[in-house]
Amino acid sequence: MNKPTIKSGKFSAGADFRCGENVVIDVADDVILGDRCVLGDNTYLCGRRVVIQDDFFGYSHWGKRLEVGLGRRS
Repeated sequence: MNKPTIKSGKFSAGADFRCGENVVIDVADDVILGDRCVLGDNTYLCGRRVVIQDDFFGYSHWGKRLEVGLGRRS
């Protein structure tokens, strides 16, 4: 399993978390991921606080970056 680049905040992941390459987490407060979450290659999470429930599968299409969140954090 790859490890995400965490720019700030707290990171918590449930059981069976999987992470692709080039995953960046840029969140001010904290990131909470449920069980069986998958962040595919080139995923970018941003915002103040990001909570993703169980069974999330985030994959980009055609090599583009998958962005989850609300704009840039401040």
